[in-house]
Amino acid sequence: MKIGNSLEILMKKNLPLLITTFIIAVFSFWRFFLIVSLPPEDLVTITTDDAFYYMNIASHIASGHGATFDGINKTNGFHPLWQLMLIPVYRLIPSNRLLALRVTLIFQLLVFISILILTIRFTCRIYGAIALFPILIVFLFSGFSNCLLEGMETPIHLVILALIIVYMTETWSVHHPTLPKDATLGILIGLLTLARLESFLILFSCLVFMAWYRLSNKLQLLHFVVRAIRITAPVTMLVLPFLIWNKINFGHFATISSRLKSTFPHLSFKPSLFLRYPQWAALVIVTLLFFLILVFGRYFKTGQRILQEMSQPYQNASLIYCLYVLMHFSFILLFSRWEIGGWYFAPYLLVIPLSSGPVISALRKSSYSARLRPVFVFIIILGLGLDISMQCLSLRYRLNGYANSFHRPSYRAALWAKQNIPKGAVFATTDCGVFGYFSERSVIELDGIVNNFEYQEWLLKRGLKDYLFHKGVNYIRDYASLAPEKYNQFQYTIRSKIDRDFYSSISLSPSDERYRSSSFEHLSKNKCQVIWNFPRSIVHRDVEK
Repeated sequence: MKIGNSLEILMKKNLPLLITTFIIAVFSFWRFFLIVSLPPEDLVTITTDDAFYYMNIASHIASGHGATFDGINKTNGFHPLWQLMLIPVYRLIPSNRLLALRVTLIFQLLVFISILILTIRFTCRIYGAIALFPILIVFLFSGFSNCLLEGMETPIHLVILALIIVYMTETWSVHHPTLPKDATLGILIGLLTLARLESFLILFSCLVFMAWYRLSNKLQLLHFVVRAIRITAPVTMLVLPFLIWNKINFGHFATISSRLKSTFPHLSFKPSLFLRYPQWAALVIVTLLFFLILVFGRYFKTGQRILQEMSQPYQNASLIYCLYVLMHFSFILLFSRWEIGGWYFAPYLLVIPLSSGPVISALRKSSYSARLRPVFVFIIILGLGLDISMQCLSLRYRLNGYANSFHRPSYRAALWAKQNIPKGAVFATTDCGVFGYFSERSVIELDGIVNNFEYQEWLLKRGLKDYLFHKGVNYIRDYASLAPEKYNQFQYTIRSKIDRDFYSSISLSPSDERYRSSSFEHLSKNKCQVIWNFPRSIVHRDVEK
């Protein structure tokens, strides 16, 4: 009872808000210190290689070369909103890529803090300060926060989604519609789609909810059609220019990365892709449970108590959000061809601020609330302690080279290339974000996600060797090579992303080797980064034959 009484006193004195402010401030200062003080070869280990695709493309756009990663091939392998936001950084800082990286990560940190503040204020305004602790614990868990602070578009995506939920709850109404409210919601959904293109699914979840509302309230079909147009039109006006640009320049409305990674409309059920991320799988389960409470809660006692703590607009916004997450998860599970990152699942985080408030509020009003207070305090202390431990362990894990293990060797190889290879030289390699960014050389990306469709078609029809010769490649880099120190011939092999059974390779000899890094552990094997001269004379003779 003493612990419970103490907790109530703390709630009345707003001490939770002070504690939360202090924790966020400490976390922010710590991340800021890391960003500005870590040497570059350590800084790259707390980012993701894909983030440097955005930064390198932004640098090319800012310098007038257009949307290209390598300076040779046009690409649309990016989500446009984050790409556009990075261009001013590289206009203001055109010649210092390390400083531009630090500025980008600081800006991303500020967006992350704004997400925390927005969700905490929204939840506390409705349910009081006690509801903020689940938000704080989950968002500061390293398994989630790292995905939001690795240089990708993720925090911009998440903050717009949070704004949509707040707007739906506090302003937009399914009961009293107006043109400005529907149009504003459409604009927000359009911005969310530009932040991550598959986020257009929230438009479908919104329309599904509105159709259900029309049927349950026996409204005329015209009512639904008018509202659907008012919401859909701003989304279309914002997103269509990018889609048209894609079609004109690349022959497809979709981006190269989405076409390579998705099998839509053909099924490709691969749950193993998702099961690599158990922390996100847990949030999907929470979302499903919350959705079931929203739909069927009125039929059982506990569900009724939780629903009583939610206003009707709050229930509507939560239902639309849950539909979106379940659609998004189903789309990834059913149509992903290969390689997904943790940042794909960032929208799922918002289920915690949405669900924890009404659940905690219902528990506080229950007959057994006094017995639960010590348990709640224990969970808070345990959760915050776990966050601190995991943040420290995660940083140590990355700085010691166990995570993102090829980033540091990539940075060192990039410096070697910058110092020893002429500016006009052309490299070809996979997983080349860090290498392409810091080498400041033309680097043709052989995964294909920031290349173009020509590469995929050429690979299948004429093979890797001919493509490299056609593009004037001078050097081949293997980012995580198993090439032994002594060998006669090494087969550098590329797998097609369109036809996963198709491989194309070229033979490289020891005499062509120009650079070899020290070994590092990658995917439980000792590997190294190797750079070879591309034997163009041999290829030329093969092509003539």
